[in-house]
Amino acid sequence: MPVYDKTGSYRVIGDLAASITVKQTGSLVSTYAEFINFTGGAVQSVTISGLGVDVSLASGSGGTSSPQFSESATSPRIRTTASLVIGSGSLFAENYRANINFYVSGTIVTGSTNANSMSVFGGSVIMSGNLYIQSLASSQSFIQLKVENGDPDTADVNSLRINAEMFASRAVLEIKGPYDKTGYALQPALFGPNIIYAGPNTTTTLLTWGANFTTSGTISTPVILAVPVSGILGTARSFRCTPIANVGLGSGARTTDPVCWRGNYSGSGGFFHHQRFGSSFQTPSRCFVGLNSTNAFLGHVLDVSGSTNVDFIGIGYDRNDPLTGSWRIMRCGIANAQYLSVEIPGMLRHSTTGSLIDFYIYAAPFSTGVFVEVVEHISQTLGTSGVNSIVRFEQFFTTSIPNPATFLRMQAGIFTQTGTLPSTLQISRMYLETNF
Repeated sequence: MPVYDKTGSYRVIGDLAASITVKQTGSLVSTYAEFINFTGGAVQSVTISGLGVDVSLASGSGGTSSPQFSESATSPRIRTTASLVIGSGSLFAENYRANINFYVSGTIVTGSTNANSMSVFGGSVIMSGNLYIQSLASSQSFIQLKVENGDPDTADVNSLRINAEMFASRAVLEIKGPYDKTGYALQPALFGPNIIYAGPNTTTTLLTWGANFTTSGTISTPVILAVPVSGILGTARSFRCTPIANVGLGSGARTTDPVCWRGNYSGSGGFFHHQRFGSSFQTPSRCFVGLNSTNAFLGHVLDVSGSTNVDFIGIGYDRNDPLTGSWRIMRCGIANAQYLSVEIPGMLRHSTTGSLIDFYIYAAPFSTGVFVEVVEHISQTLGTSGVNSIVRFEQFFTTSIPNPATFLRMQAGIFTQTGTLPSTLQISRMYLETNF
């Protein structure tokens, strides 16, 4: 026997054997529900209809639409573990013996097929059939993906998964297939942002795009090696920078023109910078990979830490740093002439080819600071766990960083101080992107 009260909170209780119908001028129907709870002043009337119960909702203007339904407002709600049907027979939800909550928001117009809307708050929406998304709204339409709990699992066979991923706090779309370990980001249209790139080309030259590049030392293109001992660096196509002498000379690649700035007024500046590289550390040397304000190689003449008359931020090390020490995030702002560095825990410099390093810097337009991220890819012994990708460092810096109005250049370089063998830097790609 259905039970309900008249205190403002109407309850209708039945079981699967009863016929309980909920409708608003024929547009919203729930059949064979186990539990239905309505609250709020939009409930107009509750009447017994044969063995079932009819609940009528207050109509809007013209008697064709319902009130606005929302998660926070006190509005009519439908809570059911049975099937819920909207309109004339289209399946809305199945009963799998677990509570399923539905909240209908927006305006439901009688007899219309393109003005109905549904909002599901919390939980997951799983569709096992075909999925069609068609936007017919007159207001703005969008799909918003939230980054939570790291990377998703690889996709099922013959499938793709699309998710949002953060690179140095910048959100991008990422695609992962059934055999992709890390996935790959969707890059912007070439007619949109300004893109600057350098990568391997022929034996001694670079493939460049978007800016002038200059090189020093000897540039070569090593043959890729499909053997575990070479590490993942040996399998990556790249160009190698080698000082032409063992003592007192450097090698690298850099842009001769300014390519980015933080921006000193609303909407100006901002950039996304990425370099993928590795090194062979043989002797006491200096290394700097990142952005700096001088039209010269940072670290080729002085220690990076001594260049307090230059704005810069990057990853590297000085010649006086321990030979087996870690990589460091190195930064300086001319405004306060203060050099600061942070050692990256657990990320040692190696004497032979091995890991690949992904280095990211992101500054939103007119940002108060810059976000830095470092990821290291390490090959394991053949037959074990393959390649491990480890996030080594993530931090947002607001002090001792390049001035907002200072233009910066992109650089990767290494300098040999002493010893019998030169240290080398192997660069897979140099990439920079700006809005304008």
